[in-house]
Amino acid sequence: YKSLKSAKIKNIELFSDYLRRHGHSGNLKGRKNYTIHMAHLTCGIKAIWKICTEIQAQAEVAAYKAALALGENFVPPAVPFKYGGDQGVLSFYVDPYHSSKKEVGKKRGKLCSKDLEARVRAFHRIFNWDCHNGNILYQKNKGKFYPALIDNAGLHKPYLFGPGNHPFLYIGTYSSNDKRRLLAIKKGFGQKEVKRYTKNAAKHAFRHCSVKDGFFDKVTTGNSSRSFFAIKNNTAWVRKAKRAPLPKKLSKQTIAAYKKLNKKKLEKIWASLLKRHPAPKVIVHLTLVRIKKLLDECGAS
Repeated sequence: YKSLKSAKIKNIELFSDYLRRHGHSGNLKGRKNYTIHMAHLTCGIKAIWKICTEIQAQAEVAAYKAALALGENFVPPAVPFKYGGDQGVLSFYVDPYHSSKKEVGKKRGKLCSKDLEARVRAFHRIFNWDCHNGNILYQKNKGKFYPALIDNAGLHKPYLFGPGNHPFLYIGTYSSNDKRRLLAIKKGFGQKEVKRYTKNAAKHAFRHCSVKDGFFDKVTTGNSSRSFFAIKNNTAWVRKAKRAPLPKKLSKQTIAAYKKLNKKKLEKIWASLLKRHPAPKVIVHLTLVRIKKLLDECGAS
């Protein structure tokens, strides 16, 4: 972490080019606002530099600090880093173990101990709504596999898990003058324009289905994008792809660590993120709600 904070880049290249040079697929495509680079530092360390917003960079740092607070070392160190006039985040490069799909593909969730697998799943659910196997890399050492959780920028988005293990992301306020005609959602945090569905899509915008979670009243869908929404107290939440369920068993040590991660501690370790976040209280509150749900699942609340 200290090496990254004082880092100086010796040379840099697109990450996709680096992968191709080392015989891997290199199918990562650089995008204008989120280009991924391999950075070779003057201290001899290799790091990933990603162009992103300042708040996304702070979210990566917040995930690393949350892991440290829990006594975990499976989140690579990350620091906000500007290069060539662009804002981004610099994170320690994890060289993944490359082998056949038989060993690392379908069995990747069983490569480490059940306890470690449960801890990884718990952390992903609590701190990153985008928690899928593509965001877990494995390193092999003396016949054992060790996970590294990457791409944790999703931490800055307000979200909760609803029925069927689907993450629901907060997208703003909801209004409906005529439910038969339109669904109006303010994007972001209520600071952007209201998007209205076409009359065609609006005909299907209020197909209700039962929701048992207790947080969501109902789910709606517009037929143009087949997106599902939850409406609660005039707020709107969009449903994302299904994720792995919360573990029902964790070690006493892990449970104790989560219990200590209270509001005061989160506000302290996330000070840099919360200072820049448009809804800092919401982020902390929803994280604590997810932690409580985890402890409930483990019968330890």
